[in-house]
Amino acid sequence: MCSPSRRKDREDFTSENSEGAEKLRKLKERIRKSSFPVRDGYRNPSVLGRSVRRDLTRVINTLFPQGSQPDPLDREAAEHEAFAQSRARVYIGRQEYYERLDEHARSDGPPLVVLGESGLGKSALLANWAMRHRAAHPAELLLMHFIGATPASADWAAMVRRILGEFKRRFSIKIDTADQPDTLRRTFANALYMAAARERVVLVLDALDQLEDRDRAPDLAWLPPVLPADVRLIVSTLPGRALDDLKKRGWPTLQIEPLDPEERQKLIIDYLAQYAHALSPARVERIAQAPQSANPLYLRALLEELRLWGEHETLPSRIEHHLSAMTVPDLYQRILERYEQDYQRDRPGLVRDAMTLLWAARRGLSEAELMDLLGADGQPLPRAYWSPLYLAAEASLVNRSGLLGFSHDHLRRAVENRYLPQEHDRQDIREKLARFFAPQATMLRKADEIPWLWWRNRDWERLAHELTDMPMLEQLLRVDETQALVYWKDIEQNSEFRVILAYADVYREPARNALYLPALYRLYMATDHPQHALTVARLMEARARENGSEEELARALADLWKTCFVMGDLPFALEVIGKREPICRALSDRCQLHACLAHKAHVYLRLHRYEEALGVCQEQLGLAIEIGDRDMIDDALGNCGIANRYLGRFSETLALEEEVERSARATGDQWRLALTLGNQASVLAAAGEHDSALRRLKDQEVLLRRVGDYGMLEDAVGNQAKILRRLGRSREALAIWQELESFYRESGLDWGVTFCLSNQAVVHKDLGEFEKALELHLAVERHVRSRGKRGELAPCLVNKSVLLFQKMKRLPEALAAAEEAISLWRELGGGPSHLDNAVRLHAAIKEAMQ
Repeated sequence: MCSPSRRKDREDFTSENSEGAEKLRKLKERIRKSSFPVRDGYRNPSVLGRSVRRDLTRVINTLFPQGSQPDPLDREAAEHEAFAQSRARVYIGRQEYYERLDEHARSDGPPLVVLGESGLGKSALLANWAMRHRAAHPAELLLMHFIGATPASADWAAMVRRILGEFKRRFSIKIDTADQPDTLRRTFANALYMAAARERVVLVLDALDQLEDRDRAPDLAWLPPVLPADVRLIVSTLPGRALDDLKKRGWPTLQIEPLDPEERQKLIIDYLAQYAHALSPARVERIAQAPQSANPLYLRALLEELRLWGEHETLPSRIEHHLSAMTVPDLYQRILERYEQDYQRDRPGLVRDAMTLLWAARRGLSEAELMDLLGADGQPLPRAYWSPLYLAAEASLVNRSGLLGFSHDHLRRAVENRYLPQEHDRQDIREKLARFFAPQATMLRKADEIPWLWWRNRDWERLAHELTDMPMLEQLLRVDETQALVYWKDIEQNSEFRVILAYADVYREPARNALYLPALYRLYMATDHPQHALTVARLMEARARENGSEEELARALADLWKTCFVMGDLPFALEVIGKREPICRALSDRCQLHACLAHKAHVYLRLHRYEEALGVCQEQLGLAIEIGDRDMIDDALGNCGIANRYLGRFSETLALEEEVERSARATGDQWRLALTLGNQASVLAAAGEHDSALRRLKDQEVLLRRVGDYGMLEDAVGNQAKILRRLGRSREALAIWQELESFYRESGLDWGVTFCLSNQAVVHKDLGEFEKALELHLAVERHVRSRGKRGELAPCLVNKSVLLFQKMKRLPEALAAAEEAISLWRELGGGPSHLDNAVRLHAAIKEAMQ
């Protein structure tokens, strides 16, 4: 006999009448006749649950098999798409805004800057317009990047690498996403021109003001001064350093205005109509006339609250309560207060705990993770407690690849101000989250979250401990290498932990850690520890020989060559190539063989063995033509040109460089174009054709200024100055150095200022103006000392010492400068040649003093 409770349970699932029973019977019959799996006759709900789980697992594995997981590029793109979708629900945008954006996308003028107060809907406008434009122009590449939408989105380097990755995938452009900021900036500028040479590209970069303050990112140092016409860039920003830079560039603007009363009324009616809700005309009028409702974000948040309010009688007072908040942050404080009143009767503290956990997570939290974190006694929180709060807050949340997070920064700031006012509060919640992920998350989730949480807490010991876990490091380097380097840089700057000591056990036991040696090699090379990378590369070579894998051995020898070349050990680099080349030939891997020949040519050129270099370059060129790869062909042509130039074969060199120039112009490769113009100038100057050389160098200078390659710019100007000095036109040389100094000062490039002042001193020395030359040397010295650049100070002191000794005969001062330079070079390890020169200078001054 069933117990009363069991009988009551059955009654809950019994049809109320015969009509209902018949409907249920017909529904079951339809299900049984369907083509889908049917579970019938199960003993109890638990058995049914297990069967349903198996069925769903089978479907998921069929639709999304192992290996179909999105790569980091797809993952980041999906998160920005999700953010855009969250902004594309109900949006009241003026047609004039769309028309202005359409016109910009069609035109070939400078980039467009979208301006407007926070919350006025800049992101919503750009998201809605971009999705509409993409649908209308499927042949164009349109990339949306919403800064602040994902944890990585505010890092300028990660943003640039994402764009480069999309270019690489779309256009098959060979792009090296380097780690050094200057190199990455140059690569980005060049890639924009190469992409534009293939098709029109539309870039939408929202909220530049939210970029992290690193490498002068808020000053837009990463953004080239001039963009190609077929890259249609649209940016938005609030006042700040980014806007200051954009004003200097003089780019046109589109000003987003607050909603007028008519637009507010339309938004109120349309937004509530989505949910079959409506307000009386008087209440619509009351809300629309409130000044703060001119802000669309404020108005949407208010309407979301009103649609959830279930007491019609108290609705007027609720409207007035919310309208008493005059700003968006004030409104979100009232919203959080209302959540606390309504959604934590059964689970005290639910709002605080859930919101602070979402605040702390780097990429967000899945609902399963959140339920586990909010549960008690080892049991997850029942979804019945969470679901009402989630439904209430859904409009302010976004689901990015299954992870919940805040859809805008206003709620994030409100949560921080209300629940996490002190730094120790923020540290506690991050620590709780890190400890939660440690034992149970997948390695991808661990690598995403745990190091980042300890990094934000500035807990260097725990962060270093996580990074010395080799599976963690390998995963992190695979998906987020730049962030791994940032972690180690900050660890070393703020603690006694050192990357070169942290992994000593790994290469002491290579057999046990063989899988992780490539990751460790990459880390040591990226952190500028080639000597340790060399040790790891040797271990990888030994491992490959032990495994008998020729492919693995070829890769290991390539790494070994790279390390030797970086360290300047050219004879050993040549020896490594001698081992690798026959393997590449035996594998019939033409691409690897081409790379091997290019490496061999580089070594021969560095060793001044030009005839041998030319022979290798010619074979490299023939192989590149056979493969049909334009980049390989241009690399080989460039190497042939260098070899011919050093052999004095100027006409052959010019012919090769001009072919490279034609190719570079066709592909939009600005870096290669600048390089070949400089090479042509060098050949022409050596042949005595100085005017032609100066014209090439001036063209090179203009190009480098346009793309913002300020490192190569100093070479372009320096080579002009050398030719002018050789021709006795030192005043002209001085003038171009002074102009470049002004440019570097305006751009905030201190190293460039130092370089220009030093070269001006050299010109004044040529002119016999020794006091002025000394004045400039002293200015350089002050500049370098103020920047703390001790590595630049030693050569500065030597230059000053030479002037004081040879030209001005001020021997005690010359001696003191030489002694300080020797001390610095001994301390910093400046290289034997530098140190020997300083020692010889010191000895000559002492002899003269006697």
